[in-house]
Amino acid sequence: MKKIKSIFVSILLIVSILVILNPVSATTLEVGPGKPYPTIGAAIAAANNGDTITVYPATYNENIVINKSLTIQGIDKTTTKIRGTAGEINTVSIKASNVELKNLTIYNDQRPSAPNPSSAIFLVEIGYHGVSNINLENNIIGPQMAAGGASGGGMAVAIGGVTVPTTNITIKNNEIRDIKGNGCGIFIWAAKAKNGGGVGYNGLVQNVLIENNYIHDIRRTGIESAGNVKDITI
Repeated sequence: MKKIKSIFVSILLIVSILVILNPVSATTLEVGPGKPYPTIGAAIAAANNGDTITVYPATYNENIVINKSLTIQGIDKTTTKIRGTAGEINTVSIKASNVELKNLTIYNDQRPSAPNPSSAIFLVEIGYHGVSNINLENNIIGPQMAAGGASGGGMAVAIGGVTVPTTNITIKNNEIRDIKGNGCGIFIWAAKAKNGGGVGYNGLVQNVLIENNYIHDIRRTGIESAGNVKDITI
């Protein structure tokens, strides 16, 4: 019996050493016509932290939630498009840290036009309940409008910190365009309880780099910040 236990322990030790020497490496998942994954959402569901999702040219009619540490990159930002499918849901929500999103067009042309559609609908939502190390680079973000080009409202990129801090965000080399209604190009907001009130609010957005973006045709403001926001570099 002791000999069997000794052999079993030896096998476990060897397996452990092999895992250390050969850790599971990040993989690349491919999305597109004729590729293993037909939608970005399906690839996210199958991915592990640290993986890369490569998206081939097509229009993907979906709203995606990024809840893992991933790089999601398009082949060509002008022909690789995420089109939001619902009027009152964010097109892309980033809810994990260590995420890169690049070389994509992200838009929603199906927003309600009246009466007074909410501005709290985003093409790209970053954080709101705490993330860090997000890179949004070389994308076309917009339009955000109702069918037929009417108002529509909403924000292009919204960075938020409500219950916990959101930190280290880079928005670089993007074109942000055609945000109709009561909308902004980049909106940064954090809620912080005053005088001990507002239990549960400990919001902060800190260390945001906004560099070399072309922001145009925005109904309200190109870049706007409010609340407990610190260390923004433009």
